[in-house]
Amino acid sequence: LFVGEKLMIYRILADGVSIFDYDYPDMVLLDPSLETEVNVSGSLDFTMPVSHVFYNSIMMLNTDIDVYEGDKLIWFGRPIEIKTDFYRQKHVHCEGALAFLNDSVQDFHEYTSISIHEFFRTVIANHNSQVDANRQFTVGDITVPDKTVYRKLHYEQTKDVIDRQCIKACGGYLFVRKEDGVNYIDWLSELPYTCNQPIEFGLNLLDIGSSIGGTEIATCVLPVGDEDETTKVPLTVETVNNGSKIIESEAAKTYGKITKAVTFDGVSKPETLLEDGQEYLENLQFDKIAIECDASELHFLHGEYEQFMVGQMIHCVSNPHLVDRELPLMKISYSLDTGTKQITLGTMPTQELTEIVAEKTDAEAQEAVDEVEDAIDD
Repeated sequence: LFVGEKLMIYRILADGVSIFDYDYPDMVLLDPSLETEVNVSGSLDFTMPVSHVFYNSIMMLNTDIDVYEGDKLIWFGRPIEIKTDFYRQKHVHCEGALAFLNDSVQDFHEYTSISIHEFFRTVIANHNSQVDANRQFTVGDITVPDKTVYRKLHYEQTKDVIDRQCIKACGGYLFVRKEDGVNYIDWLSELPYTCNQPIEFGLNLLDIGSSIGGTEIATCVLPVGDEDETTKVPLTVETVNNGSKIIESEAAKTYGKITKAVTFDGVSKPETLLEDGQEYLENLQFDKIAIECDASELHFLHGEYEQFMVGQMIHCVSNPHLVDRELPLMKISYSLDTGTKQITLGTMPTQELTEIVAEKTDAEAQEAVDEVEDAIDD
């Protein structure tokens, strides 16, 4: 797998022919980088020297580009921009297969009552009728709960229709795959993959950062339950926590005591409140975290580990950073010539309906929620 100091685990193919190989001086690509992300088409960038044997073979929009990690196809797409610099080097930017859905327009049509699964299939069929075979999709797995909906199409790009009237309205994740030359598109309710390779401090974690600031992370928690009907005093845990209302984590020894009060509605037993507080301290406070880290890919050094890919649940362990839990792998940035990956784990920030109407009165809030939901459904 090694060529000099390069780890040759990645291949880039153009119309089925390899264009990236350090074994041959006339097949070297400069700074090849790939980004893959859940529900996003992703992108591939590379620079092609004038000496490259396939210098004149990359055709904008037309060439099929495939990227392999070992024997696994991890991304496919097409070139959408080719720039030539002073030294006649070609800088090629490619977009992923989900962007094929931008090549078609949905006709004006109103569906007063249609299954959301059938709507998705209909939109894909409309797309397929307008594009070449290599830009079409076969609908694969749909695991998002089915329901009857009202939908209206307004001469929009197919990708916009699916984003707005399927993903934003009903949730889930889009995944594209290529099998035996056929492009499949899946609409899944949950992330589909597991992975036995952790991201662990001292093992393969090279660098880490978090989108949650220090003021939002607690090393101690004061859990609060329901009020006592007689005393009107909220329930706390001192009777089952050695006389203390505060639960302290091991991280407090490193970062000091940072205490946060958290209310658990509907909890009236101190034992339950203690368990809820401990779970919050260990896991729940990280539910909206987005962790970015650089990690070495161990699969090609230790075959027992599975490869990282978007859509997996990853066990991330870094005691110095207060992290020890399963997190979804939402994005990977690959450096194809060095074999390193920058990985984004965690929940991507989204705007909830309650945030949109947070400063309105109750009546105004309900009206605004109804308007937003109607806009999504329409």
